[in-house]
Amino acid sequence: MSPATLAFQAELQKYQDEPPQNYYEVLGLERNADMTQVRSAFFQLARRFHPDKLPVELSHFRAIVTRAFAEMGEAHQVLIDEARRAEYDQRLNSTPSDEQVQVASILRGAGAHQRAEILYKKKAYAEALAEAKVAYDIDSTQPDHVALYAWLHTLIHPEEDHRPQIEMMTKVLESNPDHIRTLWYRGQLYKRMQQTTKAMRDFTHIVNLKPSHVDAAREVRVHRMRRQTDPKEAPHSPKPGGGLFGAFRKK
Repeated sequence: MSPATLAFQAELQKYQDEPPQNYYEVLGLERNADMTQVRSAFFQLARRFHPDKLPVELSHFRAIVTRAFAEMGEAHQVLIDEARRAEYDQRLNSTPSDEQVQVASILRGAGAHQRAEILYKKKAYAEALAEAKVAYDIDSTQPDHVALYAWLHTLIHPEEDHRPQIEMMTKVLESNPDHIRTLWYRGQLYKRMQQTTKAMRDFTHIVNLKPSHVDAAREVRVHRMRRQTDPKEAPHSPKPGGGLFGAFRKK
C-alpha cells in the first residue's frame, strides 16, 4: 500500500478503536469553530471518507467508512444550524443524569438501526450488518433490532448454521408473538433449511395478522399450488393396503 493508504488505514483503525464522543470530534473541530470552519471540515472529510472512494486494499473497513461518513453528515447538519447547534451545545454542557444517558443510548441505537435499514434496502449488507449490530448491542430488547441483526447475519454468512438466529427470533416471538418482521425472517430461514411446515406456519400467521402482506400471501399461495400439482408436496396419502378396506383385506 502507498504511504497515503497506510495513513488512511491508521486513521480508520483509530476511528474504530476510539470513536469520537461528539459532533465536534467527528469533524475534528474545536467547540468554538465558526460556520466556515464547520463547512470546510465537513467537505474535506466527506471527500476522503466517501465509501465509493475507499481503496480496494481497505475494503474490509467499508463498514467503518460508511458509519463515519453518516456521522459526519449528521454532525454537519447539526453544527451548521444555529438553533440546533445551540441546543446541542446545551446538552453537551449539562451533566447528564442516568436517565439522560439511557435515553441518549437508546437514540444512538435507533439511529444505528435506521442506518442499517437504509443500507439493507441498498443491498449493502455488510455495512448494514455493522450498523444492525450496534443497534442490537445497545438495545437487544427491541424486536426490530433483533430481527434485522439476525437476518442480516444469515445474508452475510449463508454457509453457517442458522439455528442460533432462529433461536434469537423465537425468543422475540415468545414475548411478541405477532411481530410480523420477526415472523417473516424466521419463516424465510425455515424455508432455507427446508423446514416447510414451520415456514408455512409463520407465513400463514402473517397473512392472518395482515392480509395485505403481499410476500407472505405469495408464499402461502405458491405452497398450496405445489401441494395440488406435485405429489411430493401433497399431504400424506394412505399407504397401499391401508385404511378401512385394507384392514379388511389384511384379515
